[in-house]
Amino acid sequence: MAVVSTRYAKALLDSASNKKQRDSFKEYLQTIANLYTNNAEFKETLISPQITNNTKVEIVGDIIKADKVFIKFIELLFQENRINLIADICDKYTQMIDKIDKKIKMQIITATKLTKAQADAIALQYQKLYDAKETEYETLIDETIMGGVKVIVDDKVYDDTVATKLNSIFEN
Repeated sequence: MAVVSTRYAKALLDSASNKKQRDSFKEYLQTIANLYTNNAEFKETLISPQITNNTKVEIVGDIIKADKVFIKFIELLFQENRINLIADICDKYTQMIDKIDKKIKMQIITATKLTKAQADAIALQYQKLYDAKETEYETLIDETIMGGVKVIVDDKVYDDTVATKLNSIFEN
């Protein structure tokens, strides 16, 4: 379903007439996806065959107070029985926006806790590598890597850990 979600996200992005509207769409998607994922009653309402699509659209519209373009997008999701993809559509849309805005999200994984200065220095190197304007990162600790650093940017893994180097030696 990733391909379908990507198509819907792209269609919504293409329908945004400016950056302000594009960013508003992102907020609307995040609100709906969050409710859909975390509120069982809301989810049941949106997938219930006993409730008309028009009523579902009204419920969503009352919650987010969105413009006509976004409401039409929500109508389409209900018509095509794709509301169950809302969280994935939100993720794909956010990734597209981040790419346009030259923003990267990354995980920095080390065996021990990094200082903010160390994490910022690593993030800055990848910001330059990706020619990004903005970097968002989280740091994680994984003692099994023994030392070094593993960085994950989108789906790409940069692994410069002691564990990987040792495994490489033993495999050869």
